[in-house]
Amino acid sequence: MMHERPNKYLRGLTTAFAIGTAGLGAETIRQAQSETMTHGVDIGTSEQMEMKYRDNPEFDLEVLGGEFTAEERAARTEMIMPGIEIFHDIGLDYYRVQPGDTKESIQNTLSLLPEYGYLDKQQRRTVGFNIAEQSVHDVEWLPIPVERSKLQISDEDFLTEAKKGIEELEKDECYGETARKIIEKIGEDEFSASMLAIAKMESGEHIGSNQFSLYDSTNHTFSISPYHVLDKGAGKRARHNLNKTVGQMNSPKNAVKLLVGFMAEKLDEPTSIFPINEHAEQFATQYNGANWRTMNPNYATDLAGYYQKALKKLRNE
Repeated sequence: MMHERPNKYLRGLTTAFAIGTAGLGAETIRQAQSETMTHGVDIGTSEQMEMKYRDNPEFDLEVLGGEFTAEERAARTEMIMPGIEIFHDIGLDYYRVQPGDTKESIQNTLSLLPEYGYLDKQQRRTVGFNIAEQSVHDVEWLPIPVERSKLQISDEDFLTEAKKGIEELEKDECYGETARKIIEKIGEDEFSASMLAIAKMESGEHIGSNQFSLYDSTNHTFSISPYHVLDKGAGKRARHNLNKTVGQMNSPKNAVKLLVGFMAEKLDEPTSIFPINEHAEQFATQYNGANWRTMNPNYATDLAGYYQKALKKLRNE
């Protein structure tokens, strides 16, 4: 059964306050919050440590088929105010879209809660709700933008996580053979360098500076992970086979596994696009479609450049 907001989630709101604000305007709610705090009501604190994605042990949990059961989803769904629901994935929260909602109204509502107060500073599309206004009501659950500081990761740390992901992937039941073939062809360092280069192409030069969830109105689904793999078709099959949820794919280590799984599901021979610097145009075509030059004519050149820089980092050159 869906639970109402317990103390460990409140971080500044009492259950009584949350229940008593249905239908009130934003300013009224702020006043009510201020009065609640002023009168010294025990508002509780978070029992959960704030952790970077790569440090959170929940990202290693196996979720059978990549989807929570109905009971698990109910346990992870909370009502923050009457009619306002949040679903807590691992590392990613979702807001249930209501009739009449706009991106601004959703942001204003969520920003009243201390844990989402950062949304006021993340209003641009690439760092805020990464969906066009006209598509908001095409989805039932809208990914809540993650605080940028929790997404960002250095190139050095990403390479460390990529290595871990590749090592685990070698033993994977579904994609272990693909990983081993790539390693046999190009080597482990080159594999890790490729993973970093692709992440930088898809997420920006500084990984985590933009949100990973981007709505694709053509495919009616969101991209997931630093690689912006669509959660549909080959991408969704890979995620399900890896037994990971959408939110778990925000972890760099899991993202690497997803990308390899995606390529294994999509390509007859995934090794054909490696070494990535020698097959950059082929990769760009396979990954972004035949019209990639129209969208980003420098994609292949930049990808090869990122690869060479990553390889130098790994070899301490």
